[in-house]
Amino acid sequence: SYSSTMASVFVILALFVTVSLSQKKAPKIKRCKNYDQCDVINVAGGQVFCNGASSCNYDCTWSWQCDADTSIVSTNANKGNIRCNGASSCSLTDTITAAVDLYCEGSDACWGSTTVTAGVINCDGSDACGDRISDPATFNAATKQNCNGWSSCANSYGSSNPGNAMNCYGAESCYYSKIDAGQQVWCGGSSACYQADITAGKAAKCVGYRSCEQAVIRDVFRIEAYGYESLKDAQIFGGERMDIDGYRVMEGAVVDSDTSTDLEWRFDGPQAGYGSTFICRSGAICRMWCERDTCENMTYQCDTGADCRLTPSQCKSVNPPSDVNGVICPTYVTGTSSPHNHNEKKGEREERRSNRKVDVEEDITLKSMAFCSSSTSCTACERAAECRGQTITESGWASCSGLNSCQNAKITMTGNTHGNDASYLYCSGEAGCKNGRIDSNSRVYCHGKSSCALATILADEWVSCGGSQSCKESVIRLGSGVTAINGGVGVDCRGKESCYGSEIIRRNGDDGTLSCGGIESCAYSDIEYTIDVECGGTQSCDYSNITTTNGDVYCGGAYGCRYSNINVNKAAGNGDGKSVVYMYGDGAGYSATISADRVYGYGETAMMRVTIDSEGRDDIIVEAFGPSSVEVMNLICRDGSECLLRCKENNCYYQVDYYCLDGAVCNIEPAGCLTQCGDETGFDNPWNTCSVTGTDGNSVSCPH
Repeated sequence: SYSSTMASVFVILALFVTVSLSQKKAPKIKRCKNYDQCDVINVAGGQVFCNGASSCNYDCTWSWQCDADTSIVSTNANKGNIRCNGASSCSLTDTITAAVDLYCEGSDACWGSTTVTAGVINCDGSDACGDRISDPATFNAATKQNCNGWSSCANSYGSSNPGNAMNCYGAESCYYSKIDAGQQVWCGGSSACYQADITAGKAAKCVGYRSCEQAVIRDVFRIEAYGYESLKDAQIFGGERMDIDGYRVMEGAVVDSDTSTDLEWRFDGPQAGYGSTFICRSGAICRMWCERDTCENMTYQCDTGADCRLTPSQCKSVNPPSDVNGVICPTYVTGTSSPHNHNEKKGEREERRSNRKVDVEEDITLKSMAFCSSSTSCTACERAAECRGQTITESGWASCSGLNSCQNAKITMTGNTHGNDASYLYCSGEAGCKNGRIDSNSRVYCHGKSSCALATILADEWVSCGGSQSCKESVIRLGSGVTAINGGVGVDCRGKESCYGSEIIRRNGDDGTLSCGGIESCAYSDIEYTIDVECGGTQSCDYSNITTTNGDVYCGGAYGCRYSNINVNKAAGNGDGKSVVYMYGDGAGYSATISADRVYGYGETAMMRVTIDSEGRDDIIVEAFGPSSVEVMNLICRDGSECLLRCKENNCYYQVDYYCLDGAVCNIEPAGCLTQCGDETGFDNPWNTCSVTGTDGNSVSCPH
């Protein structure tokens, strides 16, 4: 009959639909462009793009839903990348698996995930790849994991197991983390590996300012430390070789041979091992080389049954410690010492981790903000291109949380500066406010990838560039917004290349620094700033022009101010009125040109190839603390200036040229460099062969 025939057709159709659905493959490209899009348990595709704020972020409503195992998976073996570009995208996900590479480029992207697997894991946004509140985070990178943003891999509690390398390039990027690298750990940002627990197959390199401070380092074949105070208060167990090249690198550190049986400890640089303790356990052969004052105020504990070797060997019989042929000896102690507690600071680290997680969790909603309070005026552009090119005037909040959601828009924020009814703008989707014109009397948050790139931002209080390339090639003028009050709180450039190639200007106000915390975050930029500028990320201020009118410049990341032009000034009444450039990281000022009242180099090669010019200054002081930190340096002292160059040991040894022009007063410490050497070494020989005895009794190489 007709009815039975139709019933059969419906059954066949139902079976066809069921089979089709069961055999349906993941799409070639999965795109999640809107705010909170792809809010499902499983997100899959050949390639996956999470462009909207909080996209690919499963937000469970009921408790039973929260027990589901959430995942994000890419399957294309050749192009299978996962890109988490919106603020807080891919966060709080149980499993992220990329067939090729993973890019966490929005602020807080991939935050709180449990297991992450990819060829290369790139944590480019600020706080990206951080740990969730309770469960440990495990990162499995076949090649390397790059922690490029400020605090980008911080607080990863549990195992972090890149197959080859863990690169902590951003300031505080691996803060409190547990790292187990197959090959190498590189801590280049300021405080990059602070209180981290580090194990590596081949090497750990601590080259940023305080980069491995209070870290616990276990069984690493070779440790290299070049940044100022880079191993301060650290605990080091086992390994085979340590090369310590810098000024006071290890104060308060404890090194224990532990289960290793053959160790070498070498030092270079003024007081490199000052205030540290080395313990050689029974059954181990330990070799320590001391030069000049590198082992001053150090303790060398030789346990019964250990073979403790010390150069110079006479130091073993000198007690209390004194000089041996110009070398200051460590305190040499024999006997049996107590076993050192590997977990001595574990409780403190756990407490700090817990506190930091809570802080990040409270902040994460701000970085992906898209909702509006019922009591607050609000403009919400949550879908891709929803408000593109529009003119938006808002007295409350404005949120641009979808892909290109407010691109090319003109946005004016007119409400209060502070409080619950403050007028905040959140550009949290990828390219959310790109190429826009923003006038704000309050705060601007650019936390998606490229969210404020190519934009003009006039703000009165604070600009936060947390996403990768979030404010790249933009114009940021703080204290120039709707009401031009206060001069602002500051500018934070914390994502990878977040303010790269930008113009950053602040001409009033006396509070709030410019913080360049991501790798290359302020590179190639023109900066005119009222107060302090901090270049804490690796290569963070490369090739930049930096001018301060009442502040100092801190180059804490490795190569933090390389090839830059720096002109720092300070107003009378601000301290002693003398402006300072601090070179803390390894190679921090390489090939820079500097005009300042005081220039201090602490890291290894911190001032290599630097040119310092006294033009327009009454007096300048240049002092280098790290070994070889002023190699190939030019110091120009001009008419009307009084200049002082302080040389220590061998750090003025190679091609340091001091130009004393007519009308200038030129001084050198030690003074014997002038009275005994003069200019007899000549400029035809780059090796400065004239040496004198310094006030501490050590030989000091003099400049040309």
